[in-house]
Amino acid sequence: MKNYFLDTNIVLDFLSKRPPFHEQCLELFSMAQSKKCTLVTTDNAVTTAFFILKRSFGKQEALELIKCLINLTDIEPVGKTELLQAFDLDFNDYEDAVQYCSALKQGKIDAIITRNKKDFKNSQITVLAPDEIVFE
Repeated sequence: MKNYFLDTNIVLDFLSKRPPFHEQCLELFSMAQSKKCTLVTTDNAVTTAFFILKRSFGKQEALELIKCLINLTDIEPVGKTELLQAFDLDFNDYEDAVQYCSALKQGKIDAIITRNKKDFKNSQITVLAPDEIVFE
């Protein structure tokens, strides 16, 4: 079974049903629900998603969407180590660098899933857009 690390933009695309990106994420989350892959993200991605979803959908709906996310994914904590390691990377976006360090820490990630592949240009982990995933 494959283990995919979700960048925050993928979490938001799925939960907010952003067209056309939601459709690209739907199969990925369906596969996770069927236990055909494991999706991993960070606690930071969850709280960031809640903050953004709350502005668009209101608190109650945002909480329901976050519960859905938590039930479909493994949530890993971001610690001081990842926050500090991110400074040493050649990433344009600090948040992406932190996500990358968190994915590396897992040691079992087959690919990072993001819409912004260029932000992970120096990744030692395969980086895929949602529509590039091949399900077996």
